[in-house]
Amino acid sequence: MFYHLNKDTCAYDGEGEGIALLMEVCGIGDDISALPVLSELCKTEKVTIYTRYFHAPIFKGLNAEIVKVSNKICENGEIFDTEWDEKIGKKRFKKFYKLTCWGGWQCDAQGYYSSYPRDQFSEIIHCNADEDFDYKKYFGLEERIEKEHTVLAFESAEQWRSLYEEIAKKIFDTTPNCVWLTDGSKKYEHRSLMAKMETFEELLRLVYSAKKVISVDNGISHLCAALEVPLKAYFGLTQHTFILDQYKKYNPELQYDVTQGTSNECNAPCNRHPDRGMIGGLCSGKYRRANCMTEQALSLTF
Repeated sequence: MFYHLNKDTCAYDGEGEGIALLMEVCGIGDDISALPVLSELCKTEKVTIYTRYFHAPIFKGLNAEIVKVSNKICENGEIFDTEWDEKIGKKRFKKFYKLTCWGGWQCDAQGYYSSYPRDQFSEIIHCNADEDFDYKKYFGLEERIEKEHTVLAFESAEQWRSLYEEIAKKIFDTTPNCVWLTDGSKKYEHRSLMAKMETFEELLRLVYSAKKVISVDNGISHLCAALEVPLKAYFGLTQHTFILDQYKKYNPELQYDVTQGTSNECNAPCNRHPDRGMIGGLCSGKYRRANCMTEQALSLTF
């Protein structure tokens, strides 16, 4: 994922020696994709990373100080705008960045991607990615021992990227040994395992040992690509090659099975570009659900 900075508010100069990073509005996938750059940065700089509680273990392999903060702070980085002196301290760091995944894609006037996204936010913090970064070694994983379960991760941070629940249920009902992975909300309580997974380490073990993972554009698909776990993914609004192919730099033999949903009424993948499929927050300007994620668009048969 390509990161960007709001040029007006996201970079602060200080008087200290270290660099502080606030992982603002970043999902698991964004954090995972950033690791090669952060690994290289930590070789030459004293780095402090502010991240939400569940995400903190993702960064524990870095030579950095990890500070756990609330979701409220990660989702509303402006808190730091007014509390820069008190909360972070100008005298402690020489630079403070708020990093976010939103708006990082570069599109031309027609909404097509004009360039392959660079290595995360390397251009912003002036640091290249670690060319020899090994995700399995980083997470302390040994040779993968495949078990019989299949992980179904049908949800994403944005509803537009998620499978419809009725489709997810059909996949679940027709897939042997399927683990229904959700955010743990009560509406899925009868078949949710995420509620029992209170740590990232538990999620990591479940995904790494899976026979296969069925996912959408979310953090689980990033994790599969990083760790070379067999993946069947369904993409609609976002272009899968721009999301998953970035991991081929570290896993040259990486392969995955992706269905890219399309619709005759729009120009999917549109990535919420206003000149393409998403208009006024509605698919094709009139639907509350993405047409590219229907059974027909994804060529699903049960």
